[in-house]
Amino acid sequence: MLPVQAVDLAIEGSGKPVCLHDSGSPYWPSFGVIERFPELRIVHVEADAGWLPYWLQRMEQHWGFSGNAEHPQLKRSPAEYFKSSFLVACRADERTLPSVVELVGDSYLTFNTDDPQPDGAWPAGLADLEHQPLSEESIRRIFRDNAAHLFDAA
Repeated sequence: MLPVQAVDLAIEGSGKPVCLHDSGSPYWPSFGVIERFPELRIVHVEADAGWLPYWLQRMEQHWGFSGNAEHPQLKRSPAEYFKSSFLVACRADERTLPSVVELVGDSYLTFNTDDPQPDGAWPAGLADLEHQPLSEESIRRIFRDNAAHLFDAA
């Protein structure tokens, strides 16, 4: 089995993102991966996106309190790592989606239906996103543009 660093390096070199649908694992490194592999891109496709503003705020608070004392390998703030390397998949029926766009921005979101899971939103999710109180530009970015750019499909 290849060490995690070799896998990370191979993925980074491919130019394609890693899409994670996880629930957390003690076997994957949690800190420093983006610092070591700055071209690596991550798409988080679990748990919708309503948690994102709080999560970024909380990490920034800790960074503000202690800088990188807890994780000395980190050279930038959590928000800087997030904005340079991550997309978060949202469901179109999330009531919190307009707030996420307002607080974090539409450049960091991509669309998913969570199908075929029991709580999946296919095919209704397509219409649900079009009915969100968001600008046409935000809807286009979330539906297509952000992921297309990340997967070099623009």
